[in-house]
Amino acid sequence: MVRLYADENTRDAILQGLRRKGIDMITALEDGCSGHSDEEILRRATQLGRVLYSEDADILRIAVDWQRAGRCFCGINYGHHRDLQAARAIDDLETIAGVCVEDDLAHIVMYLPL
Repeated sequence: MVRLYADENTRDAILQGLRRKGIDMITALEDGCSGHSDEEILRRATQLGRVLYSEDADILRIAVDWQRAGRCFCGINYGHHRDLQAARAIDDLETIAGVCVEDDLAHIVMYLPL
């Protein structure tokens, strides 16, 4: 099962929905990383062995930079809030967490909705 790390841009409805479903997830705020840069958030998620969920398009540029540089990260699930309803994000993240293992998502960006 994949463990998630949610950045500060994650909507509260998604966080609450994932928690109701018992998904193993922590937030940057809970981890004491509130206000940290996107790169620091990705680094922290990777240190914890968690896949980052973000709705911040800036993380996509960072992911490309890291991929080109050969830097390891545990994966990113990205969904833009305009294109992704909270209920769909919850369902997709529940599916990802339930069927994937950490190695399935390593070094990739998965776009939601699936």
